Amino acid sequence: MRIGMAKKKMIESKNVWKDHNIPIELKLKLLKCLIWPVMMYGCEAWSQKKDDDKRIEAAEMWFYRRILRVKWTDKRTNESVLKELKTERTLLNLINARKLKYVGHALRNHRTSLINENCV
Repeated sequence: MRIGMAKKKMIESKNVWKDHNIPIELKLKLLKCLIWPVMMYGCEAWSQKKDDDKRIEAAEMWFYRRILRVKWTDKRTNESVLKELKTERTLLNLINARKLKYVGHALRNHRTSLINENCV
């Protein structure tokens, strides 16, 4: 559901992504501060499976391809898109880091119980 919301937000702001006067570096920064928060909202509580990881990585590549205006029919590898943007896949790592931070926070808080169902 979050992937769909993020894609919708990306489509709504298509004027930014299609503008030739905005440098790609700025578009990447805009992506990370406008679109990724929509995608990652509440990710600390997600129960994540391998299939979900693949969907998240596919969505990240979809965002990058939209920035470069690469059509889905073009024969471009993900590596070539990442190389052109001079970036790496980081969205899944950010989500996992947020989950670990939340677990650490919950373990330090004496009123939060991750094991018991009876939270105070």
